[in-house]
Amino acid sequence: MIKSMTGYGKVTKMMEIGEVTIEVKSLNNRFIDIYLKMPEFLSDYEDEFKKLISEKLNRGSIKVVINIGNDDKVNFDYLHLNIPLMRRYYDELRKATVELGIRERINLSHILSISDYSELTIPEVDAQKYFEPVKEVLIEALDKVDSMRAEEGKAIQEFFYSYLGNIEKDLGRIEDLYKKNKEEIFKKLKEKVRLLLEDVEIDENRLIMEASILSRKLDITEECDRLHSHISQFKKFIELDQPVGKKLQFLIQEMNREANTIGSKSENAQISHIVVNIKDELEKIREQAQNIL
Repeated sequence: MIKSMTGYGKVTKMMEIGEVTIEVKSLNNRFIDIYLKMPEFLSDYEDEFKKLISEKLNRGSIKVVINIGNDDKVNFDYLHLNIPLMRRYYDELRKATVELGIRERINLSHILSISDYSELTIPEVDAQKYFEPVKEVLIEALDKVDSMRAEEGKAIQEFFYSYLGNIEKDLGRIEDLYKKNKEEIFKKLKEKVRLLLEDVEIDENRLIMEASILSRKLDITEECDRLHSHISQFKKFIELDQPVGKKLQFLIQEMNREANTIGSKSENAQISHIVVNIKDELEKIREQAQNIL
């Protein structure tokens, strides 16, 4: 079953290390592009997390945000003011007011305006004990994304079958029209050859041979057969449980190529009109295929 590259997953779980929340968003991309935001103390495990994300999601533009408890807030239990330093500044300011004859009283704002007296002492974190719990929650979030991708892939698969069915019907109409008009096309070519060689003495067999050569150049049987084959291959790919997005895009290019050749070879207005319809259908398929993993 094909999967979309679009998905979302969020998991919040209470672990021994505290509450872990992981949010994952995935959009389509030609390759894999991972943006990972997490607490600084887990930075040593960034490569391992990215490897896990890549293995699970394979391709896409992926944003992952990891939060643990209140890691984004300052723990004020570790915030201290340097009182001895503040006292020294206060004494120096008092001396200065006396020497300069300033009568203004010294207050706390005067002292704080001179320097930053805050000291934030952050205790050392044992990142290793966080790795496995975070990894566990990350896997759950990635599984949610994968599940959503599969659901969307199922909807796109139904879309593909519908539009491929339209193309097959159009292709059948083209083949019917070509068979009906094949003899008429040959007669027209034969007459063209006769007019081109009217000043040249030529027997009927040679005339038929020249007309046959020209008619083969306008024959669309091979192009129709290849288009049928590409459609069949496309259907097989969208049933596979593996990434096939790039293969589908290649097949769409090939189907467009065959449709263009049929259009350029055909001298029948109805066939040309049907080819335009086929190309419209292929464009809609191409737009959806861009989001397939």
